[in-house]
Amino acid sequence: MAFFSKSDFWWNEVTGPKTFADKVVELAVDRKNTILRLPADLPHRDSMRSIIKSKIEQELDYTVKFFDYETDNPDNLDPEHFLLKVVCEDSSYRSSCNKTIPQYISQQNLLSNKAIWIKGISENEGKWTDLIKDRNFKNAKVIFVAEIKKAEFLKRIEPIVVVDFDEYISDYDVQIFNSFVLGDQKISHNWKNYISTMLTSLCQKDVEVSCQLAEEFDFKTDYLYDALKHIADQGQFSRRGEAEDHILSLVRNSNQDEIYRRIWKAQIQVLFPIIEQERFDYIFQFREKLQEALAKNNIEYFDERIEDPFDLETSTFCYMINKGYVSVPRDVAMRLEFLHECRNTIAHMNYCLAEDVEKLLNGK
Repeated sequence: MAFFSKSDFWWNEVTGPKTFADKVVELAVDRKNTILRLPADLPHRDSMRSIIKSKIEQELDYTVKFFDYETDNPDNLDPEHFLLKVVCEDSSYRSSCNKTIPQYISQQNLLSNKAIWIKGISENEGKWTDLIKDRNFKNAKVIFVAEIKKAEFLKRIEPIVVVDFDEYISDYDVQIFNSFVLGDQKISHNWKNYISTMLTSLCQKDVEVSCQLAEEFDFKTDYLYDALKHIADQGQFSRRGEAEDHILSLVRNSNQDEIYRRIWKAQIQVLFPIIEQERFDYIFQFREKLQEALAKNNIEYFDERIEDPFDLETSTFCYMINKGYVSVPRDVAMRLEFLHECRNTIAHMNYCLAEDVEKLLNGK
């Protein structure tokens, strides 16, 4: 089996992120200027840049150069002068030459055969857009790639192509990554499915945080919120959580209701089917006894008489046992009562505690 780092697996093997990265490369090869609309909490950001840079330079005889408009700009230059002085390192341009900066850069071939990647654009988004699409760069053999966080208006700007990260990434992509992270853990399939679903629900598209949570937290305990608080306080994640709905933002703002809602959402996806499968199995096991008891007794559910054993809910099954209409071994009766309690908990939008989750996932 080939070895993949987690960041390489995310950008090279998972369909959504890989398609996003390949699209950026495709546009560069077609000499298209591109705006990358990225979330503030983009996971494995440096790996994305490195992977795309490598692919562009393999496919095209261009050199990719990265510049940070925030940290490389101590003089607070506007985009045009930043491009001239920082990117081109030119000090010869004079406004008296009657040429615009884009005209000057193009005529001097200052960016020939280069792909200029601008990150750190937190202001002057519109000016950067206007600069990148300047027609004077059309024949200058330069490609621009710019990272921008928001700016929905960019989708309507031609000829720049906007590639939106969120449009490429699905929960399925995230869960595949989370399952990969859990690959070496010696736990059952049920547990892997539960944990990967929980990580996806809690951390959503920030797979770096979900990976950290998977490595730090024992999901057989009830201290999930404490684990999230610990991650939020770690230096490497101190700047994560800019978006209001990011898991670390929820933790720092003590929004436990939303966190517990995400826990419940994961449980309803994984635990409900397990409860239903066990209900079916027990009905199948005792179907003859149940059929006989239903024929002798008027068992109703929402004012409708039940005639088919497979229409029995766990609550009605337990009722028939408690009334003595049907007999089952004591351990079966206790398990059915437990299944009913768990189902009732989840159905009322509450989440099951770790002890009950373990009983469900570990089976009968």
